[in-house]
Amino acid sequence: MINNTKKCRKCKEVKDYSAFSKAKSMNDGYSGQCKKCAADYSAEWRKNNKEKITEYLVEYRTNNKEKIAEYLVEYRISPAKYSSFSHQLTVDEDTRLAEDGISLELRCKYCQEYFIPTISMVNSRISAINGKMSGENNLYCSDKCKQSCVTFGKSPEQLMTQDQMRAGIIDEPTHRDPYIQSQFRQLIIDKHGTNCELCGAIGIDVDVHHENPLASNCGTDIMLWDNDNGIVVCKKCHHQRLHVGECSPTALANRKLII
Repeated sequence: MINNTKKCRKCKEVKDYSAFSKAKSMNDGYSGQCKKCAADYSAEWRKNNKEKITEYLVEYRTNNKEKIAEYLVEYRISPAKYSSFSHQLTVDEDTRLAEDGISLELRCKYCQEYFIPTISMVNSRISAINGKMSGENNLYCSDKCKQSCVTFGKSPEQLMTQDQMRAGIIDEPTHRDPYIQSQFRQLIIDKHGTNCELCGAIGIDVDVHHENPLASNCGTDIMLWDNDNGIVVCKKCHHQRLHVGECSPTALANRKLII
């Protein structure tokens, strides 16, 4: 008959092997102290050596800044573990254990498909749930889903305004709405890229220019924010080649058309 118990050398109690940590150096493959005794000893040692621990940590962090930075980057982009995070999320995420038996799977906020999020993504969501970060920080399986979701990047106040517009309580926003401006900018950049379409400059901070800034005078705001009514340009071309005459910065600013 196989003996599945062991006597702890500290508390002298006979316990099941599951109460002991594994240790390759021991003949039976398990530590001589049970997990509880080992934890109690560790806690007592930390309590009596606070200054020593602090000195060690300060010295280690000072001498290993690059190593720590690399580890943190790798940690944040690693797959989130089910055992570590599932209990901290809400029912909306519909969490489950992935096929590898380790990773966390949950549903994308937009497409509702299951995917494995990174630790960084999940931590941001948990912080939002606990009120430590502004916004919802919902989880998306891709940037495409994130940009397609009507609630992404919106505050509770903006979502309430959106619901009121759908219900006809308030009017639709005009081109003066800063949120509409930012969404149009991202839409054009996603379509055209981030290189200036006039001079070809690359790797620069770009602007989005309305090709037909008079659209609001010949139709509706829908025409003004059509994704065919914008181009990506560098700031130099934007102000020196496009904003001249009727399209000068002053004229456009007066009509609130600059983004």
